[in-house]
Amino acid sequence: MFRHRGMPIVFAGPSLALVSQELRERLDLRPPARRGDLIGATIKVPPGTMLLIDGLFGTDLSVSPAECREVLKLGWTLVGASSMGALRASELWSVGMIGLGEVFAMYRLAIIRSDADVAVSIDPRTFEACTVSIVSIRAILSFLESRHLITAVSSRKLLMEARKIHWYERDWGQCIARWENVGLDPIALEQVRKLVASPCADPKQRDAAFAIACILARRWAWFSAMPYVGAIL
Repeated sequence: MFRHRGMPIVFAGPSLALVSQELRERLDLRPPARRGDLIGATIKVPPGTMLLIDGLFGTDLSVSPAECREVLKLGWTLVGASSMGALRASELWSVGMIGLGEVFAMYRLAIIRSDADVAVSIDPRTFEACTVSIVSIRAILSFLESRHLITAVSSRKLLMEARKIHWYERDWGQCIARWENVGLDPIALEQVRKLVASPCADPKQRDAAFAIACILARRWAWFSAMPYVGAIL
């Protein structure tokens, strides 16, 4: 059931692990968006703030750039972060869509380019992620590299191994098994197992929490510059 129409509308699912129930109660929280959901949310509702975090890939038609433009033309403040939202914001920042977070920054800086870099398989009942995204894998490898547990060359090789697994099937178990087979140090492997158990290690989770905090504080315009100042993975 949708909440009071004055609340920010947020389309999200698997990226919400770091968002408290208290904050969720302040949002008009809706499932990951498919094509038509954003426009549908504007019907008979005065323009407000809409945040796109998670969207459906593969199984349904995805939210299109044209749909996002239409929402903007209707006078809505449209913000994107974390996953599908970061991708669309990176494409549409020049026409007024606001992007927040590390993943948005990575798209804008062309560190990542494809929708497959944020795509995960989603449980249709719980909206939880069943697989792992490339941006999440990048974050883990970046951490290992920063702690000198792997080299930059090894990090690239491990990322290539993960990319060999189709996004709809890629999970941490398969990634760890492949990395073990190519000789990743046991100490590094143990660190990976610890990191993947924490949502805080996932940039998509961090970005979702960050973006929701920004729109609730109504300070998203100022915060939108922050990802460029700090950690670009």
